[in-house]
Amino acid sequence: MKQVTIADEFFENKPELLNEIHSFERRRKLQLMDKLQKEEDAVNFFSTLAEIRTGLFFDPLCSALRYNVPLNGKRPDWLLTLTGQNILCEVLRLNTPEEENKASMERNRELARFQQQNPGVPIMEYSGAKVIETEFLCGAQWKLQVKEEKYRGIITRHKLPYIICVNPSLQTYINKTDLSDFLTGRHGFFATDDNFGRNITGVLLQGYFAGHWSYFPNKRAEYKLTDENEKVMGEWRS
Repeated sequence: MKQVTIADEFFENKPELLNEIHSFERRRKLQLMDKLQKEEDAVNFFSTLAEIRTGLFFDPLCSALRYNVPLNGKRPDWLLTLTGQNILCEVLRLNTPEEENKASMERNRELARFQQQNPGVPIMEYSGAKVIETEFLCGAQWKLQVKEEKYRGIITRHKLPYIICVNPSLQTYINKTDLSDFLTGRHGFFATDDNFGRNITGVLLQGYFAGHWSYFPNKRAEYKLTDENEKVMGEWRS
């Protein structure tokens, strides 16, 4: 009997997204679904899915997208070519604590088994509302610093613009106002962290709901997008 994977469970009721990913990997000659199918850890599964969603966002914009391509001993999530300019892109998935994610996935599996064994029996669950705003992101700022530090040498050696795509989960939901407060202004992270302010070209926020993207350019960045690419990304500028 075939073992049901996290990917099988996730895509069971999402045929449109599954077809979109299949089409994307064929068109760009990537191996994405195979990686998702092999993932046995829920946290890693949703992190990989966030990387793929970022690739889907850039797909219609870029002449080339390379996923996990080796570059000076590192493997950035994406190396993009946008109107002739090469751009590094890393995805930062904002997870709840790992134990909470795993417990949530296991709970979903229990519910799925119950529904299979008890078809037609309604399930009612109650939980308190969870609101996580700027405070969560401030607590996770070290993750942004790690993303910058990891590619600092490559950025300066190759003079590459570098975009970080922040992907929150429903439990760690932040909106563009939260991220703007955190990044911009005199007390924002672009201004208060020297390395981050110098090496990060911009931050792209993937909203939890499909199609909601917001781009935050960094005026202090040493390696900027071309004027043409600034206009491209300006469509999602907050």
